[in-house]
Amino acid sequence: MRLHADADGSRWTGRQRVSFRNASDQPLHEGYLRLWGNGEDTCGPPGAQPPVRVSKVRGGIAGPLTVDCTAPAITPPEPLSGGEQASVTFDVSIAVPERNARFGREGAFRFLGNALPVLAVRDGKEWHPDPYASRGESFYALASDFRVRLDHPTALKAPATGQTWTRPGPPGRTVTWSVADQVRHFAWASGPFRTASDVSPGGVRVASYRAPGTPADGVRQNREEGVAAVDHFSEAYGRSPYGELGLVMTPGFNGGMEYPGLVLTSSSATPATTGTASPRPPTSNRPPRP
Repeated sequence: MRLHADADGSRWTGRQRVSFRNASDQPLHEGYLRLWGNGEDTCGPPGAQPPVRVSKVRGGIAGPLTVDCTAPAITPPEPLSGGEQASVTFDVSIAVPERNARFGREGAFRFLGNALPVLAVRDGKEWHPDPYASRGESFYALASDFRVRLDHPTALKAPATGQTWTRPGPPGRTVTWSVADQVRHFAWASGPFRTASDVSPGGVRVASYRAPGTPADGVRQNREEGVAAVDHFSEAYGRSPYGELGLVMTPGFNGGMEYPGLVLTSSSATPATTGTASPRPPTSNRPPRP
């Protein structure tokens, strides 16, 4: 994935390649992309463009947007035999919506959760171009290996899923590279974050990205709990496989949202607990029950 950001990170454009293998013993006659970023607004009003668009598809013939503009079908030139590998490439355009959400924005900060097109899942029974659901999570996806290049203004930071590093780009720009293996989702953010880094006692790097002017108590609490939680869960479930953990903190983010190796959360402090309770896990930005 190679993406180029505009001046404030509101729009990302580039080219994506998805490689896959037909894991069944039956010919594969079609596939689907999932454009989950279109789920909240469906297809929008007549004449409007959805936030996530793909074009110039190679390696298959793209059908119309279906399932409320979240699932275009891709038909290969010939049926893909069992065990055979193939690739589909396409241009992608992502416009961050005007709302405070996992795919949205808060002030100068942009959140791109579930914005990247991914393959739909075909299990032993059928394809699953399931509809978007705002309550709970509809993001059924395969674990995949991601290689992502984010070209953005140097004034912006771009925390992302996976192990990340930066290199100078063209004048006034920086390139953030990310490698993430066997993850179900790839998310990133952008904005004029201030950064800090901690290492847990178990050796996991926890990188913090905060909006300037956010409550210091909340930032400190999130950093402490992030460091404690990554080791706590490593002891309970096995060592964190993501190499590093990124905490993205802004004062007004709507709750929290967790992705592999990246957590979007509010930087407001919560009352301290007493005793020996386990670290507070990240909250969710799923809407409250009525």
